[in-house]
Amino acid sequence: MNYLNNKQLISNINHINPSENSTFFICPYKINDNICNPFLTFLLYKQTIHKQDLCSFLYIHFNKTKQKTLNEINSILSKFNETQIFKGAIQLKEHFYLFYEFESTTDKIPKYNSHSLLFWSTIYEIIHLQYIFNIPIHYSTFSFFYTFPKCIHLKYFKNNIPYPQIIYSLKNINQIFSYYDVDNQCYIIKHESNIIDINNVLRCILFTNEDFSGNNIMFKHINHLQIISE
Repeated sequence: MNYLNNKQLISNINHINPSENSTFFICPYKINDNICNPFLTFLLYKQTIHKQDLCSFLYIHFNKTKQKTLNEINSILSKFNETQIFKGAIQLKEHFYLFYEFESTTDKIPKYNSHSLLFWSTIYEIIHLQYIFNIPIHYSTFSFFYTFPKCIHLKYFKNNIPYPQIIYSLKNINQIFSYYDVDNQCYIIKHESNIIDINNVLRCILFTNEDFSGNNIMFKHINHLQIISE
């Protein structure tokens, strides 16, 4: 299994040649375990622009010199407890997307609320929904993956590993498997597509080929559904 096996990567951060107009997008990601397939999550930052909450990659603008800018990036990363490995950078015009693989130090499920500023977001949320909970994802974040589609998938040898779909549920964690359809021999969970208050919303992932056009999602086995935040 691999990620970012991409010829466009700048593997040494010191080989980056920015201009005074460059923006550096900091793109921490995790490779998460799941009974079906591993999956990616990216760390997004909530900010308010023109009175509108938006989530994007962390970023800073070029500040006087390359070394000063890189020092500021390292200062931002030092605030996180996870083990971090720089995996490479991708240049888009005069801007740079810096990828860092984070290794979790805990299996604890994160909890988010309306005051949260950082969110581990799935690929499905970033490129399909283009929001997390009820917070839009900034164009600079989701459009990157359309420009560089090789960054969407984990790979097993040369094959793309499918990524899971996301389900938002208002049930508490003890009720998530409460509805079982005996006739179809499957569990059913309702996907809440219009989140008003993100407090107490469960985010779950599901590897499925089912159409999500309806809000009632069916799955056969308990282990196929995984709660990734509450």
